Amino acid sequence: MEGGGKTQFDILLGGSERLPVKMSIMKFAKARAQEIAALTEAIEDPQKTALVFQRLPKIMRRRVMSHNAKRMPRRLREIHLNQLEKSGFPPKSKRPSRKHRRRPQNLLLEYNRRKRKFAWLETHIWHAKRFHMVQKWGYKLANFPNDKTYRACYRASANHCLLQDISCYCCIELSGPLSTLLTRLSFHTQQECGLTFAAKAFLSGTREGKVTLFRRGTYPFGALGNVTFLWKLEFQEMDKRTLWIWVHPAIYTDVLNALISTFDFTPVVCESAIDTVSSIDDNVTSPVKKKAKLEVSSESVIEDIQITSQCMDYKSKDGEVRMVLLKDVLNRFRLTGPLSQAILTDALNVSNIPDIKSQLKQQVKSGKHPSSGDIEEICVLDNKEKPCKEVITLKSSSDEDMEVMVLDDSNPVNDQSWWTNFYSDKQNREAWQTQRLLWNDMKSVVSPAQLSPHQVLALTIIDPRYQMPATRKKVLPQLDGEQATQPIVHPSTSACHSPIWNVEVRNKVTRSKIPNAQLNRERSKNLVPGFMKEEFVGGDGMSICPSSPDTLQPARVPILLIQRPGSQDPEFKRLGFECGWDLILPAGWAMPMWLALVFRGARVGGLRQAESLVYEAGGDIFAPDTAVGMREADFKRDELADKHFSLPPAKRPNYLKLGAVSPFKCCWDLLVQDWCGDSSFYVLRDRKRLDSLKLLVRSCLTTEKNLCKRRKFHRRQPDINIPSLTLSEFSITEQKCLVPVKVVFTQKGFPSDFALICLPSAEDLEIIKKNPQYSGPVEPVHEDDKSKERKDARDHHQKLLRRLRRRRIKLKRKQQEQESAEGKNKVIIKKKKRADPPTKEIVEKHAQKMRTLWLPEPVTIKDVCCRTVLGFVSKGDFSFTEACGVGIGYVVLPGLFELVKSGSPLVLVRNTSSLQYRFAALDVC
Repeated sequence: MEGGGKTQFDILLGGSERLPVKMSIMKFAKARAQEIAALTEAIEDPQKTALVFQRLPKIMRRRVMSHNAKRMPRRLREIHLNQLEKSGFPPKSKRPSRKHRRRPQNLLLEYNRRKRKFAWLETHIWHAKRFHMVQKWGYKLANFPNDKTYRACYRASANHCLLQDISCYCCIELSGPLSTLLTRLSFHTQQECGLTFAAKAFLSGTREGKVTLFRRGTYPFGALGNVTFLWKLEFQEMDKRTLWIWVHPAIYTDVLNALISTFDFTPVVCESAIDTVSSIDDNVTSPVKKKAKLEVSSESVIEDIQITSQCMDYKSKDGEVRMVLLKDVLNRFRLTGPLSQAILTDALNVSNIPDIKSQLKQQVKSGKHPSSGDIEEICVLDNKEKPCKEVITLKSSSDEDMEVMVLDDSNPVNDQSWWTNFYSDKQNREAWQTQRLLWNDMKSVVSPAQLSPHQVLALTIIDPRYQMPATRKKVLPQLDGEQATQPIVHPSTSACHSPIWNVEVRNKVTRSKIPNAQLNRERSKNLVPGFMKEEFVGGDGMSICPSSPDTLQPARVPILLIQRPGSQDPEFKRLGFECGWDLILPAGWAMPMWLALVFRGARVGGLRQAESLVYEAGGDIFAPDTAVGMREADFKRDELADKHFSLPPAKRPNYLKLGAVSPFKCCWDLLVQDWCGDSSFYVLRDRKRLDSLKLLVRSCLTTEKNLCKRRKFHRRQPDINIPSLTLSEFSITEQKCLVPVKVVFTQKGFPSDFALICLPSAEDLEIIKKNPQYSGPVEPVHEDDKSKERKDARDHHQKLLRRLRRRRIKLKRKQQEQESAEGKNKVIIKKKKRADPPTKEIVEKHAQKMRTLWLPEPVTIKDVCCRTVLGFVSKGDFSFTEACGVGIGYVVLPGLFELVKSGSPLVLVRNTSSLQYRFAALDVC
């Protein structure tokens, strides 16, 4: 102590510091806060180093740290990311690994996102791996396989089997009084065009029909398109009937609006929700716990989800007629070719339907059933309170002893109540026996063309996965002597009776599908891997009272088979060409059936193969007088025009010099206007008129046989009287029609799309009579009257761009300065899209003007060339069936009579990219 003063602060060191009497906490905190802020600023924005990773030791520095923050230490990652954002280079998020993306739940989320805009078929994933996919009519469809398949697909359809998924076709169900249905539907059909909904051949439900629909009261104009239909079989004569109408997705909206207007439908909420499966691959599983999903390997992906959706339901105001839209509820496959019969007979195994009463009685008597004693009565009852359950009651001799067994369909594996209930009826069981016998007889048939045309056969088959071949093979018909050449006639009308018409049965069949993972686990228990147990594929099939509750029971699937006879005119096309089957099955079963058919040798085709088949058969998918035909024509014109103008001028043909005023579209309205004075037109569909015109054109061959050197035209010389049909017999309205024709080149070459069908002159016919090797006249080169205007427009445009060059440079510099200023101020903003250049609108207008100068809008068609134009080729190519160039098109009716007056069936066909005319023989389709 010193003189009563205070003690030193550190007496050991001899210091003179003294402790303060008081301390200010606010000052102390403020001083420390400034120090902390200074340290933080020094770390985040160092003065000596530019970036954080440059302060690391040299041994820890990596070049990848500049763009990959995960290479930095954890304590510096956040600072490094902030520096990258301030410098204007935000870090790119790394794409998740393939292992993460291929997880089942992630795959499902991705697939559901991609399906929002365009619907997927159940076989979409299978096609997407092997086909080029396109977006058409609200669906994502397979266009063509990724290999060279033009000739291969033709061989498959002609000699083997071509398989196509046409599940995009939409089904509309109408139910109500027969008289009301026929009366209202007659507003949209015409008897002159062929058989209608009221034909006796179709009312029984044993055959599928085809009809052309029109808008109400507009015939012969206002065609909507072709549809197919099928009536439901009724054992008893009932006034209420059910009709299925299958519509192409391109005309689905037009047909639906026409039916709603005619029947005066109003939408109602469907009482029973229909469970449909949006299948994407062959692995289907119901929503289960997350733990169960993780057990599935990446190779066996859960790519299917079960969706509960409501079918659109409509009722007429009087309540008599009901319409249900079964769009995307039913799957439909198309098999074309003679081997489609052998593939189906090998893939479809008719399920045995045991008699439940006799089976239970036998089990009780043999002691296998828990019940004992004599059985007096066995009843199969429907539980009205719980329709999903069925009660089987066993009564013994004593009324007191009674046992009740309930079959519950809540479990999708043991969902068997639909067939126990359906086939307990005597008529249904007799129909199943008829179908089984008929299908066994069909195994000796070589080709579907030997069967009754358009016949409908219903079958109930076992799950096709239980008898899948180990490897892909080619199934051939089993010839059995003379039996293979005998056509089979329908033995009974009950052969088309099917439970697939019942919505409850379809729902139960969809839910009864066993997941692939569960099926594979059962296969792994077998002694021979890959083979199923005998109890699944042999004997009486399945038992309704399995010995073990864990026994896996195969599902039973009701299907419909619709025969397609193919070509019936041997003079027009090879007999039986394009014959095959259409297969209809419930939702959720597309992939199992698809793989069963592919593994047996069916070659798969897409939209391009479907168009090729229609072309080879001599038809047209969309008629030019329909709304969908006009839409497709405009779409194709724009697509081809964009492709044409994407090439430089030196690499594309000059259609002005070639005299092709409309190289990408058939201008039917201008052609009809030139011939008839009115632009409105329609396609002639009256069968009697077409037959008369066909005989009239073919009669010209009797006078000029030497004009057609091909043998197929010589055998078309029938000894018949020439019909006395003249143009005056047609009214003014009827003369404004297009006649469907087929042109066959007599020599080399083949027509292309939009080719001109012209009338030969008398000199042309005289020359070819003297010289059969004459190839045809040549169109003189036309004058390009737009050449000078195009050159002036191009020079003016270039001068304008040079004047505006300073403005473009000034705007570009201004944008660069603005971006650099934002970088210096360290302002974090989102990356903005650069503004369009000021000359963008000018360039677009110039490009559009140049298009109109290269391809001006046509004003006339008939006399634009040195030969009079009769029509156009809508689809032309080299035909494999004819082994020559063939074109399908239309000609105007007055022009056809001008051709008949010349006494020769030969016409001149010129492609839009050539000046050479080719002789071709014309025939009415």
